[in-house]
Amino acid sequence: MVAEVAQAMSPAVAASHYEPMFAFLLRALDVRATAPPALLDHEHEAEQAAVTALVSLTLKLNEVKFKPLFLRLLDWATTVPAAVQLGAAEGAAASSRGRAAQQSRVITLFTVVCGLADKLRSVLVPYFKYLLDLAVSSLTQPAGQAGGAAGGKTPKRKKQKKGEVGSTALAAASTPGQQQQATGEEAGAAGEVLWEAQAWVLRGKVLRALHRCFLYDTVGFVDGDKVARLLPPLVAQLLVAPTPGPCTAAVAQQCAAPDLDASVKLGKRTPKDVYGTATVAVLVQLAVAANSDEHWKPLNRQVLMTTRSGSPRSCCLALEVVAHLVERLREEYLVLLPETIPFLSELLAHPEVAVESRAQDVMRQLEEVSGEKLDQYLKI
Repeated sequence: MVAEVAQAMSPAVAASHYEPMFAFLLRALDVRATAPPALLDHEHEAEQAAVTALVSLTLKLNEVKFKPLFLRLLDWATTVPAAVQLGAAEGAAASSRGRAAQQSRVITLFTVVCGLADKLRSVLVPYFKYLLDLAVSSLTQPAGQAGGAAGGKTPKRKKQKKGEVGSTALAAASTPGQQQQATGEEAGAAGEVLWEAQAWVLRGKVLRALHRCFLYDTVGFVDGDKVARLLPPLVAQLLVAPTPGPCTAAVAQQCAAPDLDASVKLGKRTPKDVYGTATVAVLVQLAVAANSDEHWKPLNRQVLMTTRSGSPRSCCLALEVVAHLVERLREEYLVLLPETIPFLSELLAHPEVAVESRAQDVMRQLEEVSGEKLDQYLKI
């Protein structure tokens, strides 16, 4: 309803009432951290409604009024909610809630940025200068805080037998005090699961926001310094994957962007999870936005180096990046061919069928673009 009101407002009316509306929407955007019981498991939908309303409101404002609101949103996103701060000393469960609440606001910030970018396009791109530090830190937090390496195994929880008490710790407790402590430990463990899932959603949102930045950049925002700054953390996402279970489900639900992924058609045997697709798509778009072989060379090499990680998933995703670079750059990619061939030579002999098959596809692409057979350059 708020979105409909904002859409119906004239710019003059919006200029008179945007302050209280913005304050109200900021409270609504805190739904991930402060959702009442009735909204549990529906926080994402509620957040999307608030984001839609906020985007509708900002579209009615000129840049003089929009910029201060954007900076207030950024300040809000990097501040822990007061209600959570008060409970931070209550133990492990409260500590986990505090971290999750902080992450929640940053996730919401990048969700809003994605919505604004789709409407404002190149107008919003310069505002990404305020987001780069936060984006890089979100992508480079320790792997233990955001899942494991791609292809890594996740410890399995012991299945409970019929009739067993739901909590092992609670079952072992013999006194009310011990039971209360065990309940707190279980709550803390649940908070850790939530926090890890949100960490992956945050990474996914950052990838989607940066993709839009590169896609809509017609103002020369992506320069050498920004490529050097963003490339390592973006390439590193080829080496990691959300932990199977709640993490992959959360990313699939909240970070899917079919409109962005439409230009990225993955190979038949390549893993098609949302996170991997988003990583491939943003790296390809970065190369297009950089628009210079000076930047393509480090991007191409860093991507190819991930194929030596030992993870078939990473190899497949790296090959997808190369395949799409060849498709987008065509003859301009040939300057990168001498460095690419040795890696392809290794991948053509990879024991995983999916990797070998995609390497063959890329080889055929390169031969079609170059107009010559490349077998003579291979050392298998």
